[in-house]
Amino acid sequence: MTTDSRRESELHRLAEQQGLLLRCIEQAPGEDASDARFQLVDPGDNSSVTGSGPAEFDLTLDDVERFLKADHSTPQGSVEDSVHRVRRASAESDPESSEHR
Repeated sequence: MTTDSRRESELHRLAEQQGLLLRCIEQAPGEDASDARFQLVDPGDNSSVTGSGPAEFDLTLDDVERFLKADHSTPQGSVEDSVHRVRRASAESDPESSEHR
């Protein structure tokens, strides 16, 4: 199992512990695993909890990890604030990733 596969499995478990599903878009053969895109979904109503559209897979593994490890229990830690922080941090760390959004 590759490091990314192991990390993805751990994040699937963390999402489940929070009552969420982690979905990944199918990658093209030969595509780099680091280019994979993900979506966090509320299984109750099948809605994206990160504010993206239902068919949008716009999170990287780093985004998913930041979101799942963020504190959502305070107003400053609301889900909406976390989404904005995740996207801002991702764009700052990888300017090319913002082109995918």
